[in-house]
Amino acid sequence: MRITIIFFLLLLGEFLHAQTNTISISGKVVTAKYGEQVELANVLEEGTTNYTTTDEDGNFKLVVDASKEKLSLTVNYFCLGLEKPFIVNLKKQTIGLIIELVDICPVIPDPDSAIKLKIYTLDKVTVSSSRSNEKMITTQTMISEEEIKTQNLGQDIPVLLDQQPSVVTTSDAGAGVGYTSIRIRGVDATRINVTVNGIPINDAESQGMYWVDLPDLASSVRDIQIQRGVGTSVSGAGSFGGAVNIRTNSFSNSPFVKISSSFGSFNTNKNSIGLGTGLIGTNFCFDARLSNIHSDGYVDRATSDLRSAYLSSVYYDGKNLGQLVFMSGKEKTYQAWYGIPQEALDTNRTMNLAGTEKFPGPYDNEIDNYNQDHLQFFFSRQQNQNLLLSSAFYFTHGFGYYEQYKADELFSSYGLNDLPVIEMIDDTTADTVSIISETDLIRRRWLDNHLYGLNLNAQYEMDKFLLNIGGSFSFYDGNHFGEIIWMQYAGENEKGIHYYDGTGEKTEATAFVKSAYSFLNRLNVFIDLQLRNVSHLIGGTDNAMRILNTDQIWSFFNPKAGLSFLISESQSVYSTFGMANKEPSRDDLVDAPQNSEPKPETLRNLELGYKFSSPKLIASVNLYLMNYKNQLVLTGALNDVGNIVRTNVPESYRAGIELSAVIKPADWLRVEANTAFSQNKIKNFTEIIYTYDENYYPVDSLLIQNNYAETDISFSPSVIAGGTVSIEPLINLNIHFISKYVGKQFLTNTSDENRKLNAYFIENARINYSLKTKSLKEILFTLMVNNLFNSFYESNGYSFSESYAGDETVYHYNYYYPQAGINWMIGASIEF
Repeated sequence: MRITIIFFLLLLGEFLHAQTNTISISGKVVTAKYGEQVELANVLEEGTTNYTTTDEDGNFKLVVDASKEKLSLTVNYFCLGLEKPFIVNLKKQTIGLIIELVDICPVIPDPDSAIKLKIYTLDKVTVSSSRSNEKMITTQTMISEEEIKTQNLGQDIPVLLDQQPSVVTTSDAGAGVGYTSIRIRGVDATRINVTVNGIPINDAESQGMYWVDLPDLASSVRDIQIQRGVGTSVSGAGSFGGAVNIRTNSFSNSPFVKISSSFGSFNTNKNSIGLGTGLIGTNFCFDARLSNIHSDGYVDRATSDLRSAYLSSVYYDGKNLGQLVFMSGKEKTYQAWYGIPQEALDTNRTMNLAGTEKFPGPYDNEIDNYNQDHLQFFFSRQQNQNLLLSSAFYFTHGFGYYEQYKADELFSSYGLNDLPVIEMIDDTTADTVSIISETDLIRRRWLDNHLYGLNLNAQYEMDKFLLNIGGSFSFYDGNHFGEIIWMQYAGENEKGIHYYDGTGEKTEATAFVKSAYSFLNRLNVFIDLQLRNVSHLIGGTDNAMRILNTDQIWSFFNPKAGLSFLISESQSVYSTFGMANKEPSRDDLVDAPQNSEPKPETLRNLELGYKFSSPKLIASVNLYLMNYKNQLVLTGALNDVGNIVRTNVPESYRAGIELSAVIKPADWLRVEANTAFSQNKIKNFTEIIYTYDENYYPVDSLLIQNNYAETDISFSPSVIAGGTVSIEPLINLNIHFISKYVGKQFLTNTSDENRKLNAYFIENARINYSLKTKSLKEILFTLMVNNLFNSFYESNGYSFSESYAGDETVYHYNYYYPQAGINWMIGASIEF
């Protein structure tokens, strides 16, 4: 905290000496010959350190000293540049500047020929196959680096994406740091494909995404694309409702040092430092970042201590481009994943059940402790003006455990013998007088996994035609084991007992071909065909001491096709149809009841969209239908050892309409809004409720089955809405009022009003102020106040039901994850 306060005092001093008489100029950088938008070009005010970088559409915004009448701008983009500086008259031109780059790159054979100039950036190396673009259309939204930067105060990426259409987020600790998750159209993380630079990040076996393993990734993100429905991702977990495609920083032409710090409610604080060399000579650049985040959490003892590192190096010589990316995350969080019982919501919203088995408790080390390292290497070659060859190799290593104090555990549950109690009768004899069958203990459940992968891709593009052919291969090797590190009654048992050892090997091979063609520059048609082969071998034992022996192989064909039509310069329509197949997770396979086998899931997805775009208004409408076959859902069924299992339901669907708009009635005012209305249904659903005897064993003859002709899919609100009103009363000062409404969600697939999450509405506010000085590139101040009206709401939960022999009542047990009331964060970043 002292470091943070000192940092803010230094910034305050810089602020007091900063220039306040400024004006903002904006424009676009394009190529002179073809008018192509140039992304990642640096626009520099000559004779100063004042610069900015163009976005993916070539747009830039630069704040300069208003006392000047004219200034010179230069543009740097590796081997592309201006023949002479671009002179700007500030009294006449502050918006709409067009800066044209001419080709002076010596590695292109004939710059004066009619061959189309290729703007060659790193995204074509890393993510061209997995991203949606103007030719490979999907229902998607983009979040820019600038948007992320203005709200990045240490909260996880799902929280930063909360305002996107059809998105609902939650946090176990209630404050957005630690374990967080995201749902898109009601679809959970196991069905959302997450990639970083085109590399899959989802856990190979559980298929979930654990954002806590890569803390502060947002500080190294260039942009994020969210695809809804069946996306274009070509590797990793099946995109069964959405894809989150993240690009990290690629390079900076100029050297920089960036320091950021923030602090706020619940003792939350983040400190980060990043630096870059800029272009060294004409070929190399390096950048790196270190971050540390801490939060006590809103929920009792839901602390998080997170560390991360990012390193990137880039080589470019005009034809060949290579990049090495290393990301590392270390998280230590006190467990907060149990939620709190419904009856405690009104009296103790911050209750945490973790660690409370210890008397008088709670146990102080009931933690999750995990490290994850990612190594990515990319190489591509621009073979000629039309052909780009690229490859990516990646390696991920995860290692860690979660620790629990367990009371009154049976020795037999851990494969151990009961302990006899010996009493000495005299000096020479002894007798056994009792048997100890239970003990308190501390256990750790470990994961140690390795993922190796290779992506290959060839992209041919000429005029109106695009062809993309590629494939990927990955191998996952994971170990699951349990360790007892302490027992109240140990007897002759040694410390560090392994009571289960499980293995998992998963191999995935994918081949795809994508092709797009543009007719008369108005109609784009694409087709995307994917073959995916997955094998999963599971062995050893699990934590219930069962012997595992699963060997499954699946082959999937996933076709997609679509078209878009440009009605006019401001209006366009599109339609896509896609099919996706997804294998069961490790838990589905391991926990399946005897003599049963979970089936793969199938999704057929139809999207219809319309978009209108003008300087003052951007609006879109999207209709979707997602029809599932054999979707795996919770029915209440248990397996042979009492674990909850997911069961295939033959038919289910999601159908909805998504509306979004951006309105800019004045230069100082911007309004963004999105709303999604949907129906999410399962047909012919059977709920299973178990009846237990006095020894808490289920009685099969008393099993209760409730049948529903049609019922709502759990965690799928029929209404989701978000909106932001942004005001710029002064240049560089932006005030945002951010609203979010989420309709009611059912905790089970029964539409039961007694087992639901209530609808909630929250209002946040954010203030951003940025400035540039003669000595600093940028200073950015951010103040965030969340949940302005101090609403009490829960964003996640779970429920189970039981009945007891001799009692006809069915008891429902609901658990919830309450979110924080009014809370705040303040932060600042400074870039030299």
